[in-house]
Amino acid sequence: MANRIPIIPIFLPHLGCPHRCVFCNIKSAFGAENVIKPDGLKNLLTKVCKKHDTKIEVALYGGTFTALPEKDIKAYLSAVADGCGDKLSHIRVSTRPDYINGRVLGILKDSRVKIIEIGVQSFDDRVLEIINRGHTAEDSFKAVKMAKGAGFTTGVQLMFGLPGETSTSFKETVKKTIRLKPHMVRIHPTIVLKGSELEKWYREGRFKPLEVNRAVEWGLFAYKKFRNAGITVHRIGLSSGPTIDTSVVAGPYKPAFGEMVLSGYMRDKLEEILSAEVESSIVKVRVPSPLLSQYIGYKKENIRYFYNKYGINVIISADNELSGDEVVFEL
Repeated sequence: MANRIPIIPIFLPHLGCPHRCVFCNIKSAFGAENVIKPDGLKNLLTKVCKKHDTKIEVALYGGTFTALPEKDIKAYLSAVADGCGDKLSHIRVSTRPDYINGRVLGILKDSRVKIIEIGVQSFDDRVLEIINRGHTAEDSFKAVKMAKGAGFTTGVQLMFGLPGETSTSFKETVKKTIRLKPHMVRIHPTIVLKGSELEKWYREGRFKPLEVNRAVEWGLFAYKKFRNAGITVHRIGLSSGPTIDTSVVAGPYKPAFGEMVLSGYMRDKLEEILSAEVESSIVKVRVPSPLLSQYIGYKKENIRYFYNKYGINVIISADNELSGDEVVFEL
């Protein structure tokens, strides 16, 4: 397996965002005044990149990067290039679909940006209107096609369990995403954050977030569909950290949410074999070492699942000789 390029994440909270979506934590907007400036970014990266012996990727997250004034876009990108020097492999940026156009793509292309992640959230226009997203599904279709056509590695960011969204409409969003064939996706459930409009709706009884188990089901559905379509799922669930850990009011927020979804996927793979008539009450399974915890399941739930449903004691062990989807059963 090829070594992955180290990623240096730089967060620019709410920088450039033209709309206040209902799920946004308003405090992050007010914190935009304290966002690192280009000169500070250059100095920071000069120190950080010296610690790396390999090429690195710098990822600019958290705002609508391409909605910034053109001079600011160029200033930030120049700061990254100057700070990292010859250690820079490429840059990743995140933005909204309605701030993608030919001119800005040209600037990004000339400044070593390789990856663009687009915050689509949903392809349901009714949901987009409810959450005050400020763009349409058609804007997202055009943006993804334009970014891909310009040669960028293109990612789509989706949320599920949004206000007004149903299981059916989310499945339609997944279907439409697959139709666009992005290179990768990020998916995470909607959570209620302190200071957001959604918190007000939640306390007034106007919004009920998905329960954890239900959210895992939706996430598992999407993961299977994207994986089968050959689209890389870059992340499932939100990254944990001190800020978000103290800001969650309600919703299916779990630091191990992605692990729970992947465990469900591995459980279903095993069940294709174990649901057949198995005479032995003990089954040994060898799996690739990196995937051991996912096959065992979050808090060993897959082990309990097979025992409770089939009366089978599944013993799962790691095998360094296996890789990918390889699994060896000893029935």
